[in-house]
Amino acid sequence: MNQNNTLPSTAEQIIRNNNLLDEHKKAIDVAAIVSKTDCRGVITYVNKNFCEISGYSDKELIGKKHNIIKHADNPKAIFKELWSEISKGNTWQGVIKNKAKTGAVYYVNSTICPILDDNGKIKEYIAIRYDVTDIYQKNLIIENQNTDPLTQLSNATKLLSDIKKYKNRTLILIKINELMDIQEAYGFSIYNDALLVISKKLQENLFKKSSLYRWSDDVFAILVPEPCDEQIIKDYCNTIQSCLEKRFVVIKGNEFFITLKIGVALNCQCKNVLNDAQKALKSSLKNNQTISVYSDEIDTQQQLIQSINWSKKLKLALSEGDIKIFGQNIYNIDGSVYSTEVLMRYFDKDKDEYISPFFFLKYAEKAQLYNKLSMEIIEQSCCYFSKTDRKFSLNLTMNDIIDKTISSWIVEIVGNYKVGEQLTIELVESTDYELKSDTVLTFLNKMKILGCKIAIDDFGSGYSNFKQLMYIPIDIIKIDGSLIKNIHRDKKAFEIVKTLVQFCKVLELRVVAEYVENKETFEKLKKLNIDYYQGYYFHEPEKLSFKSP
Repeated sequence: MNQNNTLPSTAEQIIRNNNLLDEHKKAIDVAAIVSKTDCRGVITYVNKNFCEISGYSDKELIGKKHNIIKHADNPKAIFKELWSEISKGNTWQGVIKNKAKTGAVYYVNSTICPILDDNGKIKEYIAIRYDVTDIYQKNLIIENQNTDPLTQLSNATKLLSDIKKYKNRTLILIKINELMDIQEAYGFSIYNDALLVISKKLQENLFKKSSLYRWSDDVFAILVPEPCDEQIIKDYCNTIQSCLEKRFVVIKGNEFFITLKIGVALNCQCKNVLNDAQKALKSSLKNNQTISVYSDEIDTQQQLIQSINWSKKLKLALSEGDIKIFGQNIYNIDGSVYSTEVLMRYFDKDKDEYISPFFFLKYAEKAQLYNKLSMEIIEQSCCYFSKTDRKFSLNLTMNDIIDKTISSWIVEIVGNYKVGEQLTIELVESTDYELKSDTVLTFLNKMKILGCKIAIDDFGSGYSNFKQLMYIPIDIIKIDGSLIKNIHRDKKAFEIVKTLVQFCKVLELRVVAEYVENKETFEKLKKLNIDYYQGYYFHEPEKLSFKSP
């Protein structure tokens, strides 16, 4: 028999197989990062590539566990899963973040296999890795560019990119009204914590298949990638509102009541989906609506219709006597009534309800009806209180005072009804008074001659108030409600109010605390020796009836 045709002996086959395995090992050693461990995970072998990338010599590595190169950023769950799989005889694959001896970070795509003995029991483990640091870091850079560092949500850049991926999509913008106030009043630490709490709540209530983004300092965005029914989206927005508004958000012991405005661009196929959503959000803010869905007419037709309707209603109300006066009492510390602040209300006959000027004053100004409304309230008030010996107060703005016709008429009407000794003129602090104006000072001096007192309302809400004290003959300060309402749980607000009260006492000015809404607030304020108190804890505004003054 020809020797070339004979089968190789068993020994020859083993030699060939070993040679082949050596060639495979050389190939792997050249291209990969290799290590072997015993069953306990103790390193028994490392190749040259392992030493080079880790910065350790083989002597420093052998006998140690892989903890020597493990980075602390790796989640514990990764290694729990890894050992669970390989101890069962399965192969595990994944990317692991490691730390070299120098402290440098590197990433490896790892495959870990158990090696079995003749009896099928695990004898050791071999790990074959490939360096993916460059690829991984590039991905991290892209991810960081698209991720908000605080909330870890996708950011504005990512939103702009994602919007382009879908043809028929819905964009929801959610503005958290209190966020910027929290930042200004409490600093970035509390503000950041508030952002995290709110973003978590939004994530927990995320619409199906949608993505959440942080668009700006106080606005979040939700992108829904497919067409949606309008009512379903509105119901979802109501769910978000209920989730955030119907409870206090607690941040490091501070309680915050969160409110929001929502703008929606629904099923938008055009490029301007973001602009449309922003217009809807702007409309929501302007019209004091929680939710506004964009339409082409949102900035024009709706506004015009509302303006026209309110103009008609207010003109009719003035002629038919549907502009009414309400009063909210101001109390002494002993519980007796000191005075009554007069408030304007519009009586809606169709709905049989009284409506605050908050909802219609801007339309009244646009229709040039503000002066008529103001004069109506002033005359009703003077007439009503002239039949009593009770004190009362009226709010006046810069517009009321600088209009010489109106200001002269006020002086005349107060004189005619002989209520000067009863009346306090409240100057709205946020109004930009021309402090050195002869018109303003002349008017106020005339009112003082009639016996009126002068108060600054909302003191502390702006920056001009201390200047006003220099030029205006002030008798009373009404501290702004934003400082009062949280004073029982806000140490900073308490200290600010305490300082303001001490300041007023030095100037011999009386002090009114507004927005006293509960017993806790009242008890806290009593410690500051404040003169007068006003708020729902004492008295809700009620209609002042001429039938029984």
